[in-house]
Amino acid sequence: MHELAVTQAIVKKTLNIWGEREGHIDAVSVEVGALTTYKKAPILLYYNILKKKHRLLVKSRLHIKVIPAEIICLKCGAKKKANDPFEAFCKNCETSKVDILKGKDIVITEVKGDVGCAGHADAGQKAKRKRNNTAAGVSKQGKRRNSRKNK
Repeated sequence: MHELAVTQAIVKKTLNIWGEREGHIDAVSVEVGALTTYKKAPILLYYNILKKKHRLLVKSRLHIKVIPAEIICLKCGAKKKANDPFEAFCKNCETSKVDILKGKDIVITEVKGDVGCAGHADAGQKAKRKRNNTAAGVSKQGKRRNSRKNK
């Protein structure tokens, strides 16, 4: 059931990213970290239900890419990928004192659509807006993370 709240946050954030543009949204691309434990199928199901309530999203498709987590051991410094929360420990020194470098968030990476507003210079052009991993993320709890730029 947590997928419903996360999907609602994805829809809300997508509409915020699109802003006041006319036209419609064709595709939303999302990266889901492996350590979030969210499953693609329920998110897609809820998205297809929720998009019907928003004129801009009715024709859109949600594309989900699962990102493997990367962890670093705080004891020995070893790095490894993890595809499951139960893999978030260091095999080298058998400790659970690790820091998660990536793979714990849900991030909207792209929103594509057709602006198609008659009477404007940009009529019919595709609107494409990419976001970096920190600026457009939705946290595991489905809340917007603080915006900050990657350095």
